[in-house]
Amino acid sequence: MKKLVTALAVVATATVLLAGAASGSTRSVTVQQPPARIFAEAEAATLAARSVTLTEHLVLGGKALYIKAKGRWPNRVELSVVSQGVSEEIVVVASTVYVEANALGWESSYRLPAAAAAELAGRWFTTSLSDPQLGASPAGLNPKSLERQVFSLVGRASSKLAVRPGRVAGRRALVLSDAGGAVYVAATGTPYVLRVTSTLPSDRGFLEFSGYGSSTNFAVPVGATSLDAALAQAASPATTSSAAA
Repeated sequence: MKKLVTALAVVATATVLLAGAASGSTRSVTVQQPPARIFAEAEAATLAARSVTLTEHLVLGGKALYIKAKGRWPNRVELSVVSQGVSEEIVVVASTVYVEANALGWESSYRLPAAAAAELAGRWFTTSLSDPQLGASPAGLNPKSLERQVFSLVGRASSKLAVRPGRVAGRRALVLSDAGGAVYVAATGTPYVLRVTSTLPSDRGFLEFSGYGSSTNFAVPVGATSLDAALAQAASPATTSSAAA
């Protein structure tokens, strides 16, 4: 859905930090290395991962936003977003797209009247990557696109970041930080990015990276029906009049 893709872009551009060259090996990083080199190693390792789960909790201008994206494009990707009462989910399996939303999600994304949106709420439907409501570029549903947008904010400032040891969920990490936030990089094993935080007064929260290399063979929604058919029925005079009754 267009609103979900828009939300993903908002998260990427609102995470105020860093971004460097994508070259480097996957060896462990140390606190003695220059911050730009640490980040370059982390970016390269993260983008090379077979699959990853991204979880975002952010407050933008006082409004809470939750996003979760996992999988590997274009095999299987699962996305969900909750913001300002809207709840939407998308599952991409090759060229097939499954969508589900609450009533407010159908109203905002497809401009359906309240009664018709309520009929679709909580049900799964099938569509395709050519659905214009999915956004201008279907590749925007790729978790790697979100990663690249976040990383593109890091490079020019990476050489000026402070480096210190830290932990994420008990795991040793190197913390690259400035006044706007921090990037946490795994200090042992492959130097994956573990967390990105923003501490600005207007935009605060975090983006967590987990499940590196995990299976993308998650379940496909069952019982999904054609979205085009459901939208056509929702727009028909018979449906409108029966809903009004």
